[in-house]
Amino acid sequence: LKDEATFKKFKRLYNLPTVFLYRRTPSAESPTENPQHMERDDSSVHSSSDAEGSTRGHEQARFRGFLEERDGYQCVVTGKRKVRNSNNVVAAHVVGVKCSMDDRKAAGVYKQEYASVNGMLLDAKWHAAFDSYLWCPDRDAVIHLSNEIMDNDEYVEFRPFAGKSLRFQEPLRPSQPCPTPDVLAHRFDIALYKLGQLRVRAQRRTAASERSRLTTVAPFL
Repeated sequence: LKDEATFKKFKRLYNLPTVFLYRRTPSAESPTENPQHMERDDSSVHSSSDAEGSTRGHEQARFRGFLEERDGYQCVVTGKRKVRNSNNVVAAHVVGVKCSMDDRKAAGVYKQEYASVNGMLLDAKWHAAFDSYLWCPDRDAVIHLSNEIMDNDEYVEFRPFAGKSLRFQEPLRPSQPCPTPDVLAHRFDIALYKLGQLRVRAQRRTAASERSRLTTVAPFL
């Protein structure tokens, strides 16, 4: 970057899809001369979606690092410790990045989706169940389990934690706070709404199945 004007042009390209060009020239040719021809390296062309994915991956990695330091590399529910180079304990968003903008704004995490206040470390199985709204903490961080968990032996190891509190530690740094009661309360509201939707769908499926059974069986009664 030979001067200020060139530097400003370069800054305007920041975060935009970029095409890198190179040329092959005889070694005797001066690199300051205008190129006679240029060739494009297609492997260096990145779409905006690639750039967005890369940015999100970087944000998720930083987010995970914040939570690992704050939560002591262990699940805030079970206390299970993270095994190095494994995904047995993962970084979870309290209010998911795919939730609506209104939900994220109401929870106070809009444009702060990857802040530590919106995250916690969870055992991988607990994380999957959390994303499926099968359990949720309330505003006081007390754990509530859905009927789906209480009635399903696949989740028998979850049941002893009903009514217990998340094990948040005192943050080592003020810049890495734990989820606030407001963030937890809004997630709890979302979970109640989602569970209501899931139950309505399940009831509809059951009703449809019953109608199908009656249609099939009735002629033989």
